This record gives sequence, C-alpha cells and structure tokens, in this order.
Amino acid sequence: MQPDSPLVRVRKARCQISEECGNDPKRLVEYFMKLQERHRDRLVHSTTTGSKGTHAMGSHPFPAPDQNNGS
Repeated sequence: MQPDSPLVRVRKARCQISEECGNDPKRLVEYFMKLQERHRDRLVHSTTTGSKGTHAMGSHPFPAPDQNNGS
C-alpha cells in the first residue's frame, strides 16, 4: 500500500483521534457525538417510509423481519 494512499491517511487520522481521546472508547464516542452535532448541517439522513422499508437511497438493504421469508 502506498504511504500517501487515502486508506493510510484515514487510518492515521483515526489513530490520532483515538490517541487524543486517551484511547478511551467512551471519550471517543463523546468526541464523535460532539463532532456530529457541530456538523449536523452536513449529515445526510436516511428516512424510512412505508412498509417496504424504502428510504432516500432506495430499498433498505435490511428488510424488516416480517419481510424476510415470512418470518
């Protein structure tokens, strides 16, 4: 893998964020929740409507249990 590939950059960023949170999962979740709140205008929401589980991006990839082979 190339050292400047997008995947390497993402992994480095994730490690840096985790280190800044003391590698504490609770602090990491808090960090991302605050980030999400701060940038809520950038978020894309998928809203489920109707009984077929369709949303803004088309059919829902995981149908409701009553739609899975009658179970």
